[in-house]
Amino acid sequence: MLQILQAGTGAFRDVVLIYGVKDAQFAQSFLWPEACALGEQNGAYALVGPMDVEPLGKVVVRARREAGPFSVRGVALVGFGRGCRAVREQIREGARPDVVVALDGVSGPPGPIPPDEYYLGPWRVVADRARRGECLAIFTHTSQVYMEALSESERFPAPITVLREITGFGLAALSPADPPIETRDGGLIVQSHPSRAKDRIAHAAQKISVLPNIMTRLVQPWLDEMDFTPTSLPRWQL
Repeated sequence: MLQILQAGTGAFRDVVLIYGVKDAQFAQSFLWPEACALGEQNGAYALVGPMDVEPLGKVVVRARREAGPFSVRGVALVGFGRGCRAVREQIREGARPDVVVALDGVSGPPGPIPPDEYYLGPWRVVADRARRGECLAIFTHTSQVYMEALSESERFPAPITVLREITGFGLAALSPADPPIETRDGGLIVQSHPSRAKDRIAHAAQKISVLPNIMTRLVQPWLDEMDFTPTSLPRWQL
């Protein structure tokens, strides 16, 4: 279950769900004061399906109960590695967050490369909304492609392969000596990071260094600049 990492302060707060992080001190190092953040490192999303993720609406209600009463300003869904599966299932179940961040984990199960539309569809929805300026969507990938060379029963799509498919961007597979590249179209951003074909250090750096940079440089300013119009219906959930 998602646990409170930071309660946040103020009458209006941003609810930030972070799948793949449970260290409160680490999260607080890059979160802003008005962020009410919940995190979970090892949850049901490791083998995730539509019924395995706590619905976004229920998480928001619980956050308001556990962190003290506040009005929700914005909602962000963040996933690192396998945690991106939980973000995908939130989108599939109708969540319409203001921000989506998926760090080196937009992939698919063992099987076809690229995966079928069941796994691509939710991400296409996010990418299309971001291009129209309805949300901010930030995807990252390294150049790890070792998983596509595994045996036929074990191989699964690399994030770079899936992101090329859902965004239409000609994303580069960067070598360790190359600088990162950021590709944009409206509110859709894909960050390409260098690595070897199998590189645990580069993958771990996505959480340790890339996530804090994205949250402070891109996510917080986006939420600060959004025009939040009060409504009786949550705009972030159908």
